[in-house]
Amino acid sequence: MKQAAAKHITIGIGGGISAYRTLELIRLLKKSGASVTVAPTKAALHFVTELSLETLSQSACLCHPLQTNNGQISHIEEAYRTDLIVIAPATCDLIAKMAHGFADEILLQTLLSFQGPVLIAPAMETHMWQHPATQANIEILRNRGIQIIGPDSGDLASGRQGLGRMASVDAIFEHILAMLTPKDLAGIQALVTAGPTIESLDPIRFLSNHSSGKMGVALAKALAQRGAMVHLVHGPMSVTPPRLANIRTYPIRSANDMLGQVLELVDHVQLAICCAAVADYRPTQVVQEKIKKSQENTTLALVKNPDILRTLGQLSPKPFLVGFAAETSDLEKNAWQKCLEKSCDLLCANLITKANPVFGADENQILVFDQNGLILHIENQSKDRVAHLILDTVRQRLVF
Repeated sequence: MKQAAAKHITIGIGGGISAYRTLELIRLLKKSGASVTVAPTKAALHFVTELSLETLSQSACLCHPLQTNNGQISHIEEAYRTDLIVIAPATCDLIAKMAHGFADEILLQTLLSFQGPVLIAPAMETHMWQHPATQANIEILRNRGIQIIGPDSGDLASGRQGLGRMASVDAIFEHILAMLTPKDLAGIQALVTAGPTIESLDPIRFLSNHSSGKMGVALAKALAQRGAMVHLVHGPMSVTPPRLANIRTYPIRSANDMLGQVLELVDHVQLAICCAAVADYRPTQVVQEKIKKSQENTTLALVKNPDILRTLGQLSPKPFLVGFAAETSDLEKNAWQKCLEKSCDLLCANLITKANPVFGADENQILVFDQNGLILHIENQSKDRVAHLILDTVRQRLVF
């Protein structure tokens, strides 16, 4: 299933240089299963063409205030049809017109006719964004319930750097998915661990593993999309945590760092998902100088790291606990035994093989166990989709 399947989204485009980036947003939305209609302003069509917008959206654009379709008024029909209006970029002129009810563009007419959720991604020069008039207009829109993402700091059209750059397409896309997802976990405080931990040997080298953090981030993102407040405790990852208002991040390095942060948070959560690949061992001591290759017969003395999942399973009371296990053989036997031994409510298990590397991959396949044995086999698919399937099972069992 695609995350935005059966949803219709109206994309408004203001007349700014970042309009070209909205083409990628349209592509992502179509790939996610949404139907899309684009409503560019007259100024926007100086930056992107109607042909490009219609080719990517596979739908006719809304371009003219008096536009009709088979006798129907286009902006009225669009307002009744759409699930969400997104405006990217939202220029200062467009923001001002939205705030004060102008209707000289078909996009503005559609907005005035629409009673559902609206998201805008402002983009303009720093001083334009900071001007009291713009900030007053933004406050008007916020008070009406319009959601605002960005702007970011970075390179601007003038060649200067500063605040005013449109938020990244990926961030806007994730925000859209969050707005479209039913909030069946609203009110839940959730803890997620993700990524590897790092155990230093000397100032240069460390012990770690191949975890990218993608599965943990997918779970944090899915939880946030479904309304939970998420506390994401993560080691050094190859992916960036989602920019959603209800995700707080806690970067750590070592297993002991992760345990300390988890124990600070666990009393405040109802759900804990331990997806991190925590290093099992650490050196007994960290050498202060680089270990030279010329040293003969170098021996590393190791000590076991704390078992974070087991520690949480022994708490009383404990949160609803979901663990992860990566195995290279006897998956069902080893995973179920781990579920029992560590007092997990659910345990998600991967079989790591050359054909199914899991670490760093964008897809995953998982067996889910409870205290009675195997309950679910999730076939290979995107980690984002796997995360939602795991949470479907959590939601069925979680009492809150």
